Amino acid sequence: MNLLLLPLWALLAVDTPTPESLSDTMAVHRNLEFAAYSDEKLQLDLYVPRNIADPVPCIVVIPGGGFRPQVKEKFGDAARQFAEAGFAAASIGYRGRPDDPFPAAVHDTKAAVRFLRAKAGLYKIDAARIGAFGQSAGGHLAGMLAVSDDPELEGEGGNAGISSRVQAAVTFAGVFDFIERFRETNAIANTAEKRQTNGEWIGEPYAPDSSRWKQASPCFHVSDGDAPMLLVHCKDDNTVAWTQSQRMFDAMKVVRPESRLLIFDEGGHNIRGSGKVKDEAWTATIAFFREQLLKPQPEIPFVPVVAPTHANVSYGPYKRNVMDVWLARSDTPAPMLVSIHGGGFRGGNKKVSNRLLSACLASGISVAAITYRLTDEAIAPAPFLDSARAIQFIRLNAAEWNIDPARMAANGDSAGAGISLWLGLHDDLADPGSDDPVLRQSTRLSCMAVEKMDSVPMIPVSYAR
Repeated sequence: MNLLLLPLWALLAVDTPTPESLSDTMAVHRNLEFAAYSDEKLQLDLYVPRNIADPVPCIVVIPGGGFRPQVKEKFGDAARQFAEAGFAAASIGYRGRPDDPFPAAVHDTKAAVRFLRAKAGLYKIDAARIGAFGQSAGGHLAGMLAVSDDPELEGEGGNAGISSRVQAAVTFAGVFDFIERFRETNAIANTAEKRQTNGEWIGEPYAPDSSRWKQASPCFHVSDGDAPMLLVHCKDDNTVAWTQSQRMFDAMKVVRPESRLLIFDEGGHNIRGSGKVKDEAWTATIAFFREQLLKPQPEIPFVPVVAPTHANVSYGPYKRNVMDVWLARSDTPAPMLVSIHGGGFRGGNKKVSNRLLSACLASGISVAAITYRLTDEAIAPAPFLDSARAIQFIRLNAAEWNIDPARMAANGDSAGAGISLWLGLHDDLADPGSDDPVLRQSTRLSCMAVEKMDSVPMIPVSYAR
């Protein structure tokens, strides 16, 4: 891939936080507030590999503790190990029983994922590649992140509208079916005391037909589109029976065949046993996340992690003269990036990479994604003039949308790269005498960021109206 990058981030001086150095290869951003409720604010510590050029996948690290409130420091060592393996890793705390029963802890973990996506650009996180790791109660919560899309489980912790789904999850000794947990025959693992404490967290006494106990059970959320899981458990676990992981795996392998089950004969609830068991479990964890989060991803239909502020806005007279607009939160007029799709002038849609979208919004840059006429409707220069009109339309609405008309950029690949360069290098196409108020606006850009230039045809800069 050939890349021409003019200073897109010159649109806005981004104040990138400086982390605390832990070693030559790792650093940590401490005490990042990821969720705020009326009576409590939650924080995470974000461990990151140092000296990285490109955004990296991130693992949300969730401690266990009987569904009681947990602090972010508890699994800090695990987060450090993920960072040493090349991932970003967020060690989080969450609310729990008795003061904050289900679904509070689920709300908190989902808020952490949304926060990390919203701030991906600041911390060099790949917003499209987020995983979850947890043990015991934390394993249950990681499982919920992998499979649940119930709106009631999102909560109001902040960054509404951003996806809380993860792309992979690893669980150690998790609980996945609260109904069956107390039907199983392992009397040591399923005592009356555990039934009482689980009921305290779920918010009502145990009942086999309880919809709330089912809602709290990841097994009842499994469906197509869930994230693949690695489930790790030990047969001598006397806190949570290993059959919980077996049951979840049986459900997951139907919808995500790449899910895996790793059962040890000994190791207890903490997956320790001999050093070999612990080492094998951790090695499998790192390998699974690398396989699922670092592998090349097939192209999938674009689903933005943030819903557009304005969707399918018409900017011109033709059917494909439409745009989606995401407005950044800003007290002052924000810069604007216009994303122009590729497709050889024969196809394409209002697509902008989720990573770029999240990074821009987190940095105070608004984004618009446009479509334009294709060759089956009109030949060049129609796509170029449509894109120019989109720039002019945004400028006409700059005051209403809180956009700084002096700071506009274009981004695209392939055909979109050619259009972006054409706009940036062409003379201003503003027509001050036009009867159309859109055409009176400037088409000038501050900068362009383009890629896949090897597939862009030579476009004469002399094209004019």
